[in-house]
Amino acid sequence: MAGRRVAIAVVAVLGSAAVVASSGTSSGGSSGSGSGSSGETGGKVLQHSEDVKIVKCGHDSIGNLDAKVKVTNHSSKPSDYIITIAFESANGKNQITTGDAVVNSLQPGQSTVQDANGLQSYKKPFKCTLSDAQRTESTM
Repeated sequence: MAGRRVAIAVVAVLGSAAVVASSGTSSGGSSGSGSGSSGETGGKVLQHSEDVKIVKCGHDSIGNLDAKVKVTNHSSKPSDYIITIAFESANGKNQITTGDAVVNSLQPGQSTVQDANGLQSYKKPFKCTLSDAQRTESTM
């Protein structure tokens, strides 16, 4: 069972990385202020942006880029989520890196806060943008 979860998470992260790589630098969406998501990023309409809010945009305890995202399951079934956050220069012209958050088996109406870590330090001003939010029915 644990091996299956790891395999699902690895496939999910690889899939979301491919989506980010193909979409390039994104703009719009949620900023680090936690202002919510517009549902559109770089011309791409996000399918489940209403379920994800960036609640903090900053650095983790070792100085890497980090976004805390609150995920709320608005569906009627247990759901899995793959969320990609783009860390961008303050003006939004350059993408620094991305970070992913994976949530498994979130029950209907429930919320969780997860880290999307950029695994890179960056000293200049930056912002966090919701790049992708995928929700699928949980099979666990």
